[in-house]
Amino acid sequence: MQTPNGLVIDSRGRYLYAAQTFKPASIAQIDLAHPENITTYVAAGPADIAAGPDGITRDSADRLYVAANGAGEVWRVDRDRTICVLARGFPTVSSLSFGGGKPGFPRRNLYAVTFTGLLVELPNVVD
Repeated sequence: MQTPNGLVIDSRGRYLYAAQTFKPASIAQIDLAHPENITTYVAAGPADIAAGPDGITRDSADRLYVAANGAGEVWRVDRDRTICVLARGFPTVSSLSFGGGKPGFPRRNLYAVTFTGLLVELPNVVD
């Protein structure tokens, strides 16, 4: 693993996922019981090679959500390891988090923050 940035552990506590920022866009999967076992969980296609994955989070179904900083996009990585672009047009998107359920921040919404301090709400991302 060369350039880990955002990190998240799966719901079973078995794997650590690391967004790889300064290499071809990918997410590494680290086996927590055997941390020497590092594999590429998903790699972006040629058009997104410089997307710069940054912050990462997951939902209760262990789908990953990635701030693709260089691309200005928010990605969802499904369990079948396909990448879906959820939002575009947010240069320097850096960090992601689901709402905490308090008034104004529902748990089903994903929130993205950019380097400039812009807060973007993506409603109803999860059920």
